[in-house]
Amino acid sequence: MRQDFYPLKYERKFSPSFLSSFQNPPDLRKDCEAPLAFPVDIDADQLVGDLKDVIKGKKPDTIKCEADKLQLFLAKTEKGAGAWLTEPDVKESVSDTSDLKLLGAAGAPLNLVGLSKKGVRFVPTLEDVESMNTPVHVLVVVPEGGKRHPSNGWFAESFHPLKKRRVGEDVNEEKRFFDMRDFPSLLEHPKAEFKTIVEREAYVVIFAQLVQYAKTCFEFVPTSASEIDEKRKPGKDSNLVVTGNPGIGKSRFFLYCIFQLILREREDVKRLPSYELVVNHKKNYVKYDAARMEFVELNKTDVRALMGKPDVIRLVEATSSELTGWRGVSVLFASPGVDGIDNFSKVDGLTFIMPTWTLEELEDYNSLLPVELKLAKDELLSRYDRFGGIPRFVFSQAMDRTEAKIKSAIASFSALDVISYCRKKRCCEGKGL
Repeated sequence: MRQDFYPLKYERKFSPSFLSSFQNPPDLRKDCEAPLAFPVDIDADQLVGDLKDVIKGKKPDTIKCEADKLQLFLAKTEKGAGAWLTEPDVKESVSDTSDLKLLGAAGAPLNLVGLSKKGVRFVPTLEDVESMNTPVHVLVVVPEGGKRHPSNGWFAESFHPLKKRRVGEDVNEEKRFFDMRDFPSLLEHPKAEFKTIVEREAYVVIFAQLVQYAKTCFEFVPTSASEIDEKRKPGKDSNLVVTGNPGIGKSRFFLYCIFQLILREREDVKRLPSYELVVNHKKNYVKYDAARMEFVELNKTDVRALMGKPDVIRLVEATSSELTGWRGVSVLFASPGVDGIDNFSKVDGLTFIMPTWTLEELEDYNSLLPVELKLAKDELLSRYDRFGGIPRFVFSQAMDRTEAKIKSAIASFSALDVISYCRKKRCCEGKGL
């Protein structure tokens, strides 16, 4: 998603005028990198919705969306209780609006939301003018034109408890799950009939380590004398891999990670520095707009702009049209040997191996399935004995084809091949080898 920011300023004698500040769209940045500032005139008794119309009318060639799609923020820090932003502040960074107050009610009078004539009055000095240290009153966020998908169209709004079991005298362990409402076109194997995502212990452990590592990367500061640069911002680029047997549920963990990052209920997620979340599969890219709780489809220009930003977390399902070349933190969820994984792994990072499912985990998952997909207890145990903890095989709806694949794999096995491999790798030292 592209967000363009516009700062506003009040100048009319009988009514305030806002200085609006914005960041140019990517296709205009060749001509002007800094956020622009421009004034608009409007009576303080008019409404937030009226201000949106005036802003769009002032910049019709730049703002292409409908006026009601604009997001306005009172450009005062501490959610409206602090100081006004200045033009240098806006030029330095306008990507984070978490400290600003959203003017969300279109019917609210401007003078009741902090934009009264008295509230924005400012008499500049010569020094203020020369340093451009004049206040910004409104920050305008213009959403990009890509198709938007509400997050609650794909994901549930919360976890649900599965069950509690005693793991100690005073300790109860609660397992959780959520149901996908629909599946984005970002999965190699959607298996849309299986909508439930169960929170495995492995998910909890690996996700916590992913978040901690991402935080470490974002906050990294070079320490060696050769690396020290006062102009360089903290951060280092890193590529991480989550891998495991085909059919083990890497795509489900991919969805779980997205859900946790947009849900923001975990303390470690809340402690992450400000970042942009990009989700990627092949040529499909979406970015999460937290303010609107929507995923926005990205075009090639948007993708190129994001590739060079250090404050990005990118989650990649299976493969990508631009697998390498990104700054920030990228996490690839893929089976071993996927095209490009070796080159991807050359950038500093970690590899996590997803373990197979236990019988208890399969039983828990089976208990949540609809009747037409649920397995009888004996059948579940039988499949677990044959296929192990690989849910794609255990819950397969085409058992004849699945068993044929297993038989073919077994038939291809040769003990002599194993012995030959061991000799080459010098893994064994027995006399018979």
